[in-house]
Amino acid sequence: MAERLEIDFRLAPAEEPPFPDRSFDVATANQCFLYFDAERTVRTLKRVLSPAGRLVTSDFNWLPNIDSIARASEDLVLTFNPNWLGAGCDGTVAPLPDWAPDDVVLQGFFWFDVDVQFDRKAWRGRIRASRGIGASLPILRFP
Repeated sequence: MAERLEIDFRLAPAEEPPFPDRSFDVATANQCFLYFDAERTVRTLKRVLSPAGRLVTSDFNWLPNIDSIARASEDLVLTFNPNWLGAGCDGTVAPLPDWAPDDVVLQGFFWFDVDVQFDRKAWRGRIRASRGIGASLPILRFP
């Protein structure tokens, strides 16, 4: 906190945030852009970002073609959710995602691999947080 920045965190839908035009220099989206209505969100970002504004997106993926535990976990997810579109990630990252409109200017791009060590409890949490599990399967209700 050497810079003593003042940050005001607020929660709002990505597609319709209640902020004035050109009110942000930077917008970030980590592990979430695929859940947004991309067309509406991009239109909104163009409105709320300043003329020199930047959008920074990031993802954190397991690689089932490299790691046997990730492969076995993904196979298990697919057993119960065969239509999961997130399966089979090979680590390829496109400089511009499919949702990016033609007038987006790419000013920077990088990716890196990190060998994240998971113990049993942490991997279980990672799998539970996967959109192939929690966000996709029906809610079970118990009496």
